[in-house]
Amino acid sequence: MILVVSQFIGLAAVGLYLLSYQLKKRKQIVWATCISNALYVLQYILLGAFEGATLDVLSTVSSIA
Repeated sequence: MILVVSQFIGLAAVGLYLLSYQLKKRKQIVWATCISNALYVLQYILLGAFEGATLDVLSTVSSIA
């Protein structure tokens, strides 16, 4: 069951990331990618891939700065 939930979270993350290319304002793009990365972090945590989650957290911090 956790695998199915994590796949739906990953699908939502991909959809949101692709949506960010359609946005025009920088603030909206940053928010969309940050939420997408947060969903990826959640997916990795559910799958037990804590290294991947850590890398995505660092990526999110990097994109905000």
